[in-house]
Amino acid sequence: MESVIRLAIAEDQEIVRKGIIEIILAFGGYSIAIEASNGKELFDKLLIAEIIPDIVVLDISMPTMDGYETLDAIRKKWPE
Repeated sequence: MESVIRLAIAEDQEIVRKGIIEIILAFGGYSIAIEASNGKELFDKLLIAEIIPDIVVLDISMPTMDGYETLDAIRKKWPE
């Protein structure tokens, strides 16, 4: 059985986010578990997720919570 790599993506520009998602999915073997428009939205969705994604793709410059702040919060909450 082929395993699928689960991703979360945070990008504030919807057209860019959708484009990145299309490119990633075209490779095959990936699924988008969480999609968010800023770091806070992503972090909030991660908190309630049943399964934490394998990979998180972050935009650096986002409103509300930028990529650096989001990465720091994720590392503190899930150090493993």
